[in-house]
Amino acid sequence: SKIDTVKDVRNRIINMELYDDWKPDVVILDHPILLRYSNRGEGWEQIGDLFAELRGLASELDIALITATHSTRAGYKASMLDETQTGKSIDILNHVTACVAVTTTKAEKEGGFYRASQLVVREGTTYSDQCLIAQCLDISMPHIDSRFLSEIEDYKLPEGGTKNDDNH
Repeated sequence: SKIDTVKDVRNRIINMELYDDWKPDVVILDHPILLRYSNRGEGWEQIGDLFAELRGLASELDIALITATHSTRAGYKASMLDETQTGKSIDILNHVTACVAVTTTKAEKEGGFYRASQLVVREGTTYSDQCLIAQCLDISMPHIDSRFLSEIEDYKLPEGGTKNDDNH
Protein backbone atom coordinates (compact mmCIF):
# COMPACT_ATOMS: atom_id res chain seq x y z
CA SER A 1 0.00 0.00 0.00
CA LYS A 2 1.02 3.59 -0.64
CA ILE A 3 2.74 5.62 2.06
CA ASP A 4 1.67 9.28 1.86
CA THR A 5 2.08 10.69 5.37
CA VAL A 6 4.16 10.31 8.54
CA LYS A 7 1.13 8.52 10.03
CA ASP A 8 1.36 5.97 7.18
CA VAL A 9 5.06 5.40 7.95
CA ARG A 10 4.21 4.94 11.65
CA ASN A 11 1.39 2.48 10.86
CA ARG A 12 3.63 0.44 8.54
CA ILE A 13 6.29 0.06 11.25
CA ILE A 14 3.72 -0.83 13.93
CA ASN A 15 2.09 -3.39 11.60
CA MET A 16 5.47 -5.03 10.96
CA GLU A 17 5.87 -5.42 14.70
CA LEU A 18 2.32 -6.72 15.23
CA TYR A 19 1.97 -9.04 12.23
CA ASP A 20 5.54 -10.02 11.42
CA ASP A 21 6.93 -9.95 14.97
CA TRP A 22 9.74 -7.73 13.71
CA LYS A 23 10.54 -4.06 14.24
CA PRO A 24 13.30 -2.27 12.33
CA ASP A 25 16.10 -0.54 14.20
CA VAL A 26 16.75 1.77 11.24
CA VAL A 27 14.29 3.27 8.75
CA ILE A 28 15.49 5.11 5.64
CA LEU A 29 13.18 7.61 3.94
CA ASP A 30 14.41 8.88 0.61
CA HIS A 31 13.23 12.45 -0.01
CA PRO A 32 10.63 12.67 2.81
CA ILE A 33 9.47 16.10 1.64
CA LEU A 34 7.37 14.19 -0.90
CA LEU A 35 5.16 13.06 1.99
CA ARG A 36 1.94 15.05 2.42
CA TYR A 37 2.11 17.68 5.13
CA SER A 38 -0.35 17.66 8.03
CA ASN A 39 -0.10 21.43 8.55
CA ARG A 40 -1.55 24.10 6.29
CA GLY A 41 1.12 26.82 6.81
CA GLU A 42 3.60 28.21 4.31
CA GLY A 43 5.80 25.75 2.40
CA TRP A 44 8.92 26.17 4.55
CA GLU A 45 6.83 25.93 7.75
CA GLN A 46 5.24 22.72 6.49
CA ILE A 47 8.64 21.18 5.82
CA GLY A 48 9.87 22.13 9.31
CA ASP A 49 6.72 20.63 10.81
CA LEU A 50 7.18 17.47 8.73
CA PHE A 51 10.70 16.99 10.08
CA ALA A 52 9.46 17.67 13.62
CA GLU A 53 6.87 14.91 13.08
CA LEU A 54 9.56 12.56 11.78
CA ARG A 55 11.78 13.29 14.81
CA GLY A 56 8.80 12.56 17.07
CA LEU A 57 8.16 9.31 15.21
CA ALA A 58 11.78 8.20 15.63
CA SER A 59 11.63 9.00 19.34
CA GLU A 60 8.24 7.31 19.86
CA LEU A 61 9.26 4.09 18.10
CA ASP A 62 12.88 4.17 19.32
CA ILE A 63 14.33 3.87 15.82
CA ALA A 64 17.11 5.57 13.90
CA LEU A 65 15.49 7.49 11.06
CA ILE A 66 17.69 8.42 8.11
CA THR A 67 16.45 10.79 5.43
CA ALA A 68 17.93 12.22 2.25
CA THR A 69 17.17 15.50 0.54
CA HIS A 70 18.75 17.70 -2.10
CA SER A 71 20.64 20.94 -1.61
CA THR A 72 19.71 24.30 -3.10
CA ARG A 73 20.79 25.27 -6.62
CA ALA A 74 23.80 27.07 -5.13
CA GLY A 75 24.74 23.83 -3.38
CA TYR A 76 25.18 22.03 -6.69
CA LYS A 77 28.01 24.39 -7.60
CA ALA A 78 29.64 24.59 -4.14
CA SER A 79 32.79 22.65 -3.33
CA MET A 80 31.62 22.51 0.31
CA LEU A 81 28.04 22.73 1.51
CA ASP A 82 26.97 24.76 4.50
CA GLU A 83 23.74 25.13 6.46
CA THR A 84 22.32 27.76 4.09
CA GLN A 85 22.29 25.29 1.20
CA THR A 86 19.77 22.89 2.72
CA GLY A 87 17.15 22.14 0.09
CA LYS A 88 13.60 23.48 0.54
CA SER A 89 13.92 24.74 4.14
CA ILE A 90 16.74 25.52 6.53
CA ASP A 91 14.21 24.65 9.27
CA ILE A 92 14.99 20.97 8.58
CA LEU A 93 18.22 21.42 10.54
CA ASN A 94 16.28 22.46 13.64
CA HIS A 95 14.81 18.97 13.91
CA VAL A 96 17.70 16.61 13.20
CA THR A 97 20.21 15.03 15.57
CA ALA A 98 22.88 15.13 12.87
CA CYS A 99 23.16 16.25 9.27
CA VAL A 100 25.88 15.07 6.90
CA ALA A 101 26.44 16.82 3.56
CA VAL A 102 27.65 14.66 0.69
CA THR A 103 29.31 16.48 -2.21
CA THR A 104 31.33 15.59 -5.26
CA THR A 105 32.75 17.39 -8.25
CA LYS A 106 32.54 15.98 -11.75
CA ALA A 107 36.21 14.94 -11.59
CA GLU A 108 35.77 13.28 -8.18
CA LYS A 109 32.66 11.46 -9.37
CA GLU A 110 34.50 10.15 -12.45
CA GLY A 111 37.30 8.96 -10.14
CA GLY A 112 34.84 7.17 -7.83
CA PHE A 113 35.10 9.60 -4.90
CA TYR A 114 32.77 11.77 -2.88
CA ARG A 115 33.20 13.91 0.22
CA ALA A 116 31.17 13.99 3.43
CA SER A 117 31.13 16.70 6.08
CA GLN A 118 29.05 17.40 9.17
CA LEU A 119 26.62 20.32 9.03
CA VAL A 120 24.84 19.70 12.35
CA VAL A 121 25.73 17.49 15.31
CA ARG A 122 23.62 17.76 18.45
CA GLU A 123 25.19 14.84 20.32
CA GLY A 124 28.74 13.53 20.33
CA THR A 125 31.89 14.85 18.71
CA THR A 126 31.89 17.34 15.85
CA TYR A 127 34.64 17.09 13.22
CA SER A 128 35.53 20.08 11.05
CA ASP A 129 37.44 17.92 8.55
CA GLN A 130 35.80 16.47 5.45
CA CYS A 131 35.99 12.76 4.75
CA LEU A 132 36.94 11.50 1.28
CA ILE A 133 35.16 8.26 0.46
CA ALA A 134 36.17 5.89 -2.34
CA GLN A 135 33.54 3.80 -4.05
CA CYS A 136 33.10 1.44 -6.99
CA LEU A 137 29.45 1.13 -7.94
CA ASP A 138 30.39 -1.13 -10.89
CA ILE A 139 30.97 -3.89 -8.32
CA SER A 140 28.21 -2.69 -5.96
CA MET A 141 30.66 -1.23 -3.45
CA PRO A 142 29.37 2.18 -2.25
CA HIS A 143 32.26 2.32 0.24
CA ILE A 144 35.71 0.86 -0.34
CA ASP A 145 37.84 3.13 1.80
CA SER A 146 37.70 6.51 3.54
CA ARG A 147 40.17 9.04 4.92
CA PHE A 148 39.94 12.50 6.43
CA LEU A 149 41.21 15.07 3.96
CA SER A 150 43.74 16.27 6.53
CA GLU A 151 45.37 12.80 6.27
CA ILE A 152 45.87 13.12 2.50
CA GLU A 153 48.86 15.35 1.72
CA ASP A 154 48.44 15.85 -2.03
CA TYR A 155 44.63 16.04 -2.26
CA LYS A 156 43.47 19.21 -4.02
CA LEU A 157 39.95 20.43 -3.32
CA PRO A 158 37.99 22.19 -6.04
CA GLU A 159 38.47 25.95 -6.28
CA GLY A 160 37.03 27.74 -3.25
CA GLY A 161 37.08 24.72 -0.93
CA THR A 162 39.40 24.16 2.00
CA LYS A 163 40.50 20.99 3.74
CA ASN A 164 39.49 22.29 7.15
CA ASP A 165 36.72 24.86 7.24
CA ASP A 166 35.85 26.17 10.70
CA ASN A 167 32.23 26.66 9.61
CA HIS A 168 31.71 22.89 9.54
